[in-house]
Amino acid sequence: MNFSLSTFVVEVNGKAQIAFQTKWHGDAEQIGLDWVHYRSDRFPSDGQPGLRQIVKVRVARPQERAAYQDDNNRSESYADVKIVYLPEPPDEAANPAGS
Repeated sequence: MNFSLSTFVVEVNGKAQIAFQTKWHGDAEQIGLDWVHYRSDRFPSDGQPGLRQIVKVRVARPQERAAYQDDNNRSESYADVKIVYLPEPPDEAANPAGS
């Protein structure tokens, strides 16, 4: 049986950070948690030592899958997996709905 790759996203403290592809959700969980530990310098604890990051790995939404496939986004290789940094979402305060 042949399974296709799924695109997953890692959120840190509620913000989507990266997208990557793998076959299994269990593998995605491990890759995501390992990547956050590896890149822990990217996620300051706001001056509160010992404060742990809230990390969530989930299936990518359509716009995040598109961002993964877009060659304009910054990427790196981690554990033989292509990791794509997701662009900052538009600031909703600067662009209120209905404007």
